[in-house]
Amino acid sequence: MADVYTLYGETDGVNATGIISLTSQFFTGNVSEIKVDFGVAAKIFVAEISGKACDVILEVSEDDGSTWKPVKVWSLVSDGHLNVDQRKPIIIQSNKIEYKSPVAGLPPQLTPTTLFRFRYQQPTAGKTYITAVVEFDTYD
Repeated sequence: MADVYTLYGETDGVNATGIISLTSQFFTGNVSEIKVDFGVAAKIFVAEISGKACDVILEVSEDDGSTWKPVKVWSLVSDGHLNVDQRKPIIIQSNKIEYKSPVAGLPPQLTPTTLFRFRYQQPTAGKTYITAVVEFDTYD
């Protein structure tokens, strides 16, 4: 059964580049990245961007956050609003796992290593807001 989450984020308004801190009604606090569990696909359907001119870059890491590669860029070329409806969603699958020990001395556990995040670049720093609808579902 699929779970659909709406993620909300905003730029800090001070820096022209950075990582968008995300929040949702389904978890507490803010996160800078989302970990995709092994055997799960994250399907990004909608991205809505509003505020100051901004490039929002969807990035994926397949090594638990050591390196990131850009997957998609949405550009709000001038102050305003951009609504992108992905008829074919951007799909991020977690195919890799690592054995890691959460605490020294404990046996290793299977840990998913695929993450995604939203990074931003602006010509001049200002507030920009993002909303993304993401469906998490298992795949065969």
